[in-house]
Amino acid sequence: MSLWAELIPAAMVGTARQMPPLPGTAGEIGETLQAAHAAAPAAAGKLLGMAAVLATCGRAAGPQPAPGEYGAAADSESLPAIAEPALLALLPWLLQEAPLRLQQLVFIDFAGQGRRLPYAMLPAALELARANVALREFIQPLLGARGRWLAGQNPAWRFAAGVGESAPEAVLWSEGSTAQRCALLRAERQRDPAAGRERLVATLAELHARERGELLAELIHGLQLADEPLLLDLLRDRAREVRDIARTLLLRLPDGEFAARAGERMAVCLHQERRLLRKVWLLEAPEAFVPAWANDGLVADRPKNDSLGERAWWLYQLARQLAPGWWCAHTGLSPEALLHWAQGTDWVEALLRAWRETLLLTADAPWVEAMLAVLPAKLLPPAAAAELLALLPCDKREKYWLASLRELPETADPLLLVLPKILVAHEPGAMLSAGFSADLLAHLVAHAERQTTQAYQQRLWLLDLSCIIHPTVLPQLLDVFGPSLAGTPWLHAFEQLLRTRQALGR
Repeated sequence: MSLWAELIPAAMVGTARQMPPLPGTAGEIGETLQAAHAAAPAAAGKLLGMAAVLATCGRAAGPQPAPGEYGAAADSESLPAIAEPALLALLPWLLQEAPLRLQQLVFIDFAGQGRRLPYAMLPAALELARANVALREFIQPLLGARGRWLAGQNPAWRFAAGVGESAPEAVLWSEGSTAQRCALLRAERQRDPAAGRERLVATLAELHARERGELLAELIHGLQLADEPLLLDLLRDRAREVRDIARTLLLRLPDGEFAARAGERMAVCLHQERRLLRKVWLLEAPEAFVPAWANDGLVADRPKNDSLGERAWWLYQLARQLAPGWWCAHTGLSPEALLHWAQGTDWVEALLRAWRETLLLTADAPWVEAMLAVLPAKLLPPAAAAELLALLPCDKREKYWLASLRELPETADPLLLVLPKILVAHEPGAMLSAGFSADLLAHLVAHAERQTTQAYQQRLWLLDLSCIIHPTVLPQLLDVFGPSLAGTPWLHAFEQLLRTRQALGR
């Protein structure tokens, strides 16, 4: 039992009901615990004092390995360290307080330049990556040989442990970090797809769900019909993430057996009927679940809280196993025509839900643009529209956003109504164009002239915007909003952000 465990009962029920015990341990830690226990007259003070001692000890060291247990020394460094004084001065703030989007931007730039973090920053960087999974892929390339070695000494940082870049492939695959294994598999798939697939198959059973998913996603490189048996098998994987990645890859094999079976199942539900002088397509959801469908990952039982009925649930699953292009090829209708047609059926929710999900996997641009143009807000909520916009090239996204800005009522706040959509669709490290940034700033200035204060949520959006707006506009953004932030922590954050981007030249 850990020392913490002895304090938990009193913390759970309250010290008024249970006196915290003095954890039994010898040495300097035991003596410090005894001193903290004796120094506080009240039970609550005793508990808090001992908790402070244990927390400090945990942060200071943790379990100490015996001599010789550190393993081999770190490899020689192959990457130069960041050395510019302006960047070095900003690194502590960047690793501890900077907005996520700025951290991603800076880390991507450092990795692109082939540079690593200074040794003094490695513990803070590893702790940041431990606490924020979304940053791991951006931080790991910056650790260098010493950072990978350090990660191997702390179980909490083991995700970043790895081997030197020059290590043999067998060593990289067996001992490298997940990022290193993904890079190795990606390169092998581009060189020899079959060999890469066999390497993955030989290891799959040993991997946890997250790593299975990350490595499986690398099969997109050199994807071929020979991969289909593996992907079909993984449709029944115990982890939903792995099943979704397998289905994503199968959607990109339109000539495979999976696509053929999915098309046959849906074709049974569709038929044409002559009405007046033209033929129209009619759709009927399945009357019953066919047990054989389970072999392709379909599930008979509808989730209890799902808004779809039983038949609609089956139809939705059938539809989400087809790439959107199948519908155009089978019916001869355009994406726009199919979206209008779906709204006239009894199964519109099932169809639109399936089509949105498959679009997020296949990024079919004509279908995305059709959905954005055809569907009303009640069928395509703003959050769903923003996800679809993220699939389009940046220049097309900016046209939609500019149109949204121009349609806003004069009293509406662009920070609250349009900026969230921009942020959802913006990939890490990317910049808004200079032209759109200037247009966006003009709308923000016009609104700021009618409003003297910014609410908390507005300031958050503004800080995020400062991470992605074009550098030519960034100083003006601070000039406009800086006066209203005077005397608040927000102003310091904006100034630090501006300094960071100036030092980075971004």
